[in-house]
Amino acid sequence: MTIALINLVTEDIKESLDLSFIAEVNSQVVGFVLARHAYIGAPAVEVCLIQSLSIHPLHQEQDIETRLINELTDRVKSLGMKNIRVILSVSNPRMEAFFTRLNFHRAPVIVCDKIL
Repeated sequence: MTIALINLVTEDIKESLDLSFIAEVNSQVVGFVLARHAYIGAPAVEVCLIQSLSIHPLHQEQDIETRLINELTDRVKSLGMKNIRVILSVSNPRMEAFFTRLNFHRAPVIVCDKIL
């Protein structure tokens, strides 16, 4: 399996905003983590924001999710960033358990949506 950094998000003037990775098996994409550099909140906190994590159903028992998040974590650390954030649905306890196993903790923030 190969884990590769890809640029899925546009670049800023001096730095890449994209921190996304793909996982390949036999030259076929089997998973990805879509993540980007962001400043969130007030006061603004620099974070790597995970926007999506997806693994092909036939490859979900191969620990690819963990490898993608570990690669992302290494990349974020190498950039000197201190925080990775993911926003999860309260109706998805499986994903919360997954991120908890990787030492993610609930953040003291409230996320509000306006449905249009």
